[in-house]
Amino acid sequence: MSRKELERATYMGMVLKGSITLKEASEILRISYRHSKRILKRFIQEEERGLIHRSRGKRSPKRIDDYLRDKIASLYKENYSDFSISLFKEKLFLIHNITLSRETIRTILKEYGVYKSTKARRNSKSVHVFRERKKHAGELVQVDGSTHRWLEDRCKDKFTLMGYIDDATGEIFAKFYDYEGVYSFLDSFLEFVKINGLPKSIYTDRHSTYKTTRKPTIQEELKNKRPATQVERILKRVGVELIQRIERLFKTLQDRLIKEMRLKGIKTKEEANCFLKEYIPLFNKQFAKPSKSNISLFKKLDKDFNYEWEFALESQRNINNDYTIRYKGRLFQIKDVFSVRRKQKVLIKESIYGPIRVFYKDRELQIEEVNKKETSSIGTLTKTV
Repeated sequence: MSRKELERATYMGMVLKGSITLKEASEILRISYRHSKRILKRFIQEEERGLIHRSRGKRSPKRIDDYLRDKIASLYKENYSDFSISLFKEKLFLIHNITLSRETIRTILKEYGVYKSTKARRNSKSVHVFRERKKHAGELVQVDGSTHRWLEDRCKDKFTLMGYIDDATGEIFAKFYDYEGVYSFLDSFLEFVKINGLPKSIYTDRHSTYKTTRKPTIQEELKNKRPATQVERILKRVGVELIQRIERLFKTLQDRLIKEMRLKGIKTKEEANCFLKEYIPLFNKQFAKPSKSNISLFKKLDKDFNYEWEFALESQRNINNDYTIRYKGRLFQIKDVFSVRRKQKVLIKESIYGPIRVFYKDRELQIEEVNKKETSSIGTLTKTV
C-alpha cells in the first residue's frame, strides 16, 4: 500500500471506532465528503484491500507496444547513443516515422537502461549574469570561433566553426575554416554582411584576432592612439562597434551539428560547408524568434559597395633604395619610380582573396612582383636615368 492509502486506512478505522466523524476525516484527508463515504464503504466491505487502487498491477491500455519499445531502445543504443532526447525525438519522426512525446521516449530509454541524463555541473565556478536580449535585429551580433574535431573519426583534422548569432532573434550564420584568424573572420563576416547588412555592433571573445595586447609604438603614443588590430581598423572604417565579452555561444548548434553531419556521412570541410547552407535555414526556422521590435538595425549597403577593398587589410611599408617594397616575404617593384621618393612610406592594401594594391599619398602606384635577381638591374637603370 502507498502512504496515502495507509493514511486513509488509519482514519477510516478511527471513524469506525467513533474517535472522529466522517466529516472530520474528509477534512483531514482533504477529500470531499461524498468521496469519503465511498472510501468508508469499500473499507467496511474489503478492509484495507478495498483502499488499494483498482488499476494497480494491471497493464495500461495506453502502454506502447513491446515491439515498438524494443525498436526505440535499439535505435538509440546503436545509432543515437549521444543524442539528446529532443534531437532523438526529431530523428524518430523524420527518419523512422515514429511519433512519441519526449517524456514517453525518456521513460522507455530509462527502463531499458540506455539513457543517462546530462545534468548540469553543480561545481562549475563560472557565473553567467542574466542579460536581456536586444530589441532590434542587427543591434548586436555575437561572433564565436569554435575549434573542434567536427567530423569526429571521419577526418583527422580539426576545423574552426566561425559562428554568428543575432542577439535579438537568435538567427545564426556559420562557416568552417582551418583556423580562427584574421582571414577566416573577414571572409565569414563579409559573407554575413552580404546576406544581412552591417550590424550596429558585434561581440567577440578575447582572441588576439580582434584586439591586441601589444604596447603602443612611439608614433602611436605621440598621436595618443592605442594599438589596433586589422579587424578593429576595418570594423571602425565600416562603422561597426567592436565589443569584447566572454559568452559561450551555439551550445545547441554545436551539439546538434556534429550529430547531423555524422548521419549525413560528411568527411571533408568542403562537404561540411555545403551542408551548412541547407542546414542553417532549417535551424533558424526551428530556433530563431522574432525580435521585440520590427525595426531592423542592419545597415543594407549600396550595390556599388566594394566589399573586397573595404574589408582589405592595411599595412605601411617604406620604399627601398631600389624602389622596391617588401611585404610578407614578397618583393614588389614600383613601375613609376619618378612619382615617388626613396624611404617614403606607402600604404599597402591586401584583399582577403589575395590581390595587393599600393598607395602613395592617396594615389595608387603601379607595381609588379619580382624576385631578388631582377631588382639589382632595375635599381641600376633608375640611378643611370
